[in-house]
Amino acid sequence: MKFGQKYAELLCDFMFKRLFGSEANKDVLIDFLNMILQDHEMVDIPQILQTPEFKRVFILSEIDNFTAEEYDEYQKSITRMSDYYNIIDSAVAKAEKIAREEGREEGKKEMCIMMLEMGLSKEIVAQAAGLTVADLEIMLQ
Repeated sequence: MKFGQKYAELLCDFMFKRLFGSEANKDVLIDFLNMILQDHEMVDIPQILQTPEFKRVFILSEIDNFTAEEYDEYQKSITRMSDYYNIIDSAVAKAEKIAREEGREEGKKEMCIMMLEMGLSKEIVAQAAGLTVADLEIMLQ
């Protein structure tokens, strides 16, 4: 069956189980774990992996050898993997945004303290910081 792509994504759950999840492929798993892959997006087999030990890995990962059911399961696994990475990326972005906001608030507080130490009134400092006098007093506590 032809699906338009030669090799499957080796890092998705479906492919990992297909390649390494059986006793028959135990030696493939051992060989694979003893090698370091530098690029997991396979278009052509890298020279370093053109060995008899890895021939079975690439035969098993050829998408054209999948049944329709295996291809559907592979696509679901790719979607889950993509969702997982998106969740991680979103969490990191949210954490970075919170850190930036906290940094801005801390900077605003330090600016207000310096302005007050220079003798400016609370009203002027609050106005410069975009705060009410009440919010300024709360921030300074």
